Amino acid sequence: MTYYPPDIIDNDKDKLDDALIKTIREGGQRVLDVATGYFAPTVWNLIGDAFAELTGLRLLLGERPDVGYGGHDTLELRKYYRRKIAGDLESLQFDRKHAQLVDALLAFLERDAVQVRLFNGSFLHAKAYIFERVSYCLLYTSPSPRDRQKS
Repeated sequence: MTYYPPDIIDNDKDKLDDALIKTIREGGQRVLDVATGYFAPTVWNLIGDAFAELTGLRLLLGERPDVGYGGHDTLELRKYYRRKIAGDLESLQFDRKHAQLVDALLAFLERDAVQVRLFNGSFLHAKAYIFERVSYCLLYTSPSPRDRQKS
């Protein structure tokens, strides 16, 4: 079965997580390159099962963490995510389910087929999801200050 994603993914009518999952499962895509500012653990709850089917993932993160590097811009993933998600976890109900979620994400990121790098420029917040035959760019818009005053 061939899956054709929507032309525009706005996360309102068409959800990015749905498109990614369908592209992997229905489109048969198994290799993905992602550029994003941050990868929150709560996202793993939505896409983790489908991402586990990937045979390759390259993840480019834009946010600079305050952790040591293992040399040549490699990142100590366990330390980074344990520190970074501390704030995210404070907003979650702390229970076995969420602990398993974090452990599953860390185990996935440590797989040999997964590469995580940091953007060397000053700032990256763009979202790009590139498969072998399909790619997505997600553009976020927010109301202008003038529009917010009207509401």
